[in-house]
Amino acid sequence: MAYPDHLLARGEKVMLHKHPTPKVLVVPIALFILIIGGAFALAAWVRDQNNHVIYWIVIAVVAVGLLFWFVLVPFIKWRFEHFVITTHHIFFRAGFFKRREHQIPLGRIQNMETNVSFWGRIFGYGDLTVESAADQPLSFYNVAALTKVQSLLNQLIDDDRNRGDGMGSAAPRQGSQTRPAGNRPTAQYTTDDDEGNDFPGGDNTSRR
Repeated sequence: MAYPDHLLARGEKVMLHKHPTPKVLVVPIALFILIIGGAFALAAWVRDQNNHVIYWIVIAVVAVGLLFWFVLVPFIKWRFEHFVITTHHIFFRAGFFKRREHQIPLGRIQNMETNVSFWGRIFGYGDLTVESAADQPLSFYNVAALTKVQSLLNQLIDDDRNRGDGMGSAAPRQGSQTRPAGNRPTAQYTTDDDEGNDFPGGDNTSRR
């Protein structure tokens, strides 16, 4: 099952699923070309040397190590970093061997901050920091089309709050006290809103 399908609530839909912008792979690709070209050039240069086979082995080992650290590792980080926006949450997951995950309800987001570098302005990407009511600020780096992502988040947050207000306004304003048949005492019913405040009425009720 694709991420984050197994984490979605009933009726929740994925609106955006992104990896960091592919432009961050420009440097690893350039290093890949340089390492391969340099390895073959050195191999050709030592071909006429004594014990050239040993030199070839050393060059190959060094080249593989450089490719792993400067090319493969950045690609794995890029491939396994997910930034997902749904109708109710922001999901973030990063890491292959050691995994880190975050889940932030849209209703708890209090502030968003963007940081765009010089190269980010040229290539159209930047960093997005989200501050929530309960958790520490969470930063998402190298987000492509940052302005559109921020606009989508603002719209979804507004829709989520309007949906919560609609549920509250649909609750009856009168009748918070009901008198059952007979001589039983009056019972008062209250419902907790999303922030833990009590207000009269509502569908899901609890007797005090």
